[in-house]
Order: sequence, then structure tokens, then C-alpha cells
Amino acid sequence: MSPTINTPDVGYFEQAKNNFAQVLKDIEATWKLEMMRRARIAYHRQGGTRFPCPYLSRIVEYKKIHYAYLADSTGTLAVYRLRNKNSFRKQAKIWPKAIEVAPLSRQATALYFQNSRAGAAAFQQNI
Repeated sequence: MSPTINTPDVGYFEQAKNNFAQVLKDIEATWKLEMMRRARIAYHRQGGTRFPCPYLSRIVEYKKIHYAYLADSTGTLAVYRLRNKNSFRKQAKIWPKAIEVAPLSRQATALYFQNSRAGAAAFQQNI
């Protein structure tokens, strides 16, 4: 009787690959959340008075450089170039225009204010 070699199923490797890919996506999402939290803290510590919109603010990669872009319905609030933990000491003076978002439409502004009673009331008065 010849010995048989137990080889793992091909499905096992595919499942392991998919699990690993999901772990990498989760790590990236966690990193982006932490960078946005740090960017908002830095913005307010540096005298920022407006609240960045969570729908417009984001982490952007442009030409292998990451930027934390904070914006609200009026436009750009602050941009930080991400390099290390000291990245949030000062705001970027120039940044690529490709990372900016277009001004909010009326529908997006309504979505932005829907969770705030005062904001929604102010928005309804201006219609």
C-alpha cells in the first residue's frame, strides 16, 4: 500500500486568501477612521470653529501621498498631509485640487442637516 499525501483543498486556500484580504480592508478602514479623528482634533485645536461634515471629509491618496481633507457645506476647512504622527501640527498650505469635493447640492445639504433639528429648521427657512 502506497502512502497517500493529504493535500489541502483548493477551496481552503481561496478562503484563507479572502479572509486575509478582508483583514487588510479592516485594518485600512480602522487607520482611516483614526486619521480622520486626529485631523478633526487638530483642526479644532488650531482654532477651527466649524464642524466638518462626515460625508464630505475623507482620507485621500493622491500620487502616493495621503491627505486628510476636512470640508463642510461651504467648502474646504483644512487639509493635512499625512506622513507620521506629527502630521497634524500644521495644515497644508497647498494641496492638489483633485482631492477637493464639489460644492453641496440642495439634496446633499438636506442630508447633511437631517439629523440636526436646528440645522434642519434653518435649512427649511432658506428654501
